[in-house]
Amino acid sequence: MADWRKFLDDLMTAAKIEEVRSAIAVVRADTNVKVVPFGRRENNRGAIEVATDPARSLIERVTNAHDALLEYEHARHNGLPVCRSPREAAEAWLDVPMKGGLSALTPKQRQNLAGDTVLRLDPGEGWQSRILTVIDRGSGIAPGDMEGTILSLNESNKIQKHYLAGTYGQGGSSTLAFSRFVLIASRAADSSEIAFTVVWYEDLPADH
Repeated sequence: MADWRKFLDDLMTAAKIEEVRSAIAVVRADTNVKVVPFGRRENNRGAIEVATDPARSLIERVTNAHDALLEYEHARHNGLPVCRSPREAAEAWLDVPMKGGLSALTPKQRQNLAGDTVLRLDPGEGWQSRILTVIDRGSGIAPGDMEGTILSLNESNKIQKHYLAGTYGQGGSSTLAFSRFVLIASRAADSSEIAFTVVWYEDLPADH
């Protein structure tokens, strides 16, 4: 039986591509482990490869992190006041004024706010194979909700949430086209259970 705790630890501490491949190989040796296509689609290249700029795709992951913070604040404030944009939500729940934005905050206020989103770039195997990590202290995602949210394509789970920036359920997934492997791990704010998955490119056989 797969040791999921060890698998997650191995993925989080891996500094080289081969270490990730080895960890995945150990888990895939378990006949009960099934690999499924991202977004529940066998042919998902069209949606994932829509972007051409890796830097812009990266910003989508930061947007995901900011949305998670706003989602957390929305729940903490019981959705009040009703906010029709991320800017309104940031003012109401994070004390970021509409006029002046972040520049209107004190250095201490900006530092406290920045602590809720971490963007880290580690050496990896060289300048063309860096390890990029995005961490947020937002709402998190429960295991049962992963498939329909951060692991989905073109879903509408944010379309009525006007206080969030993401809308089409696609932006963050565009980073997959520029990454050898992607580890997605999350813990819902009210839980101690961690849900995670690892995503990689795998070409379809010729008969598909």
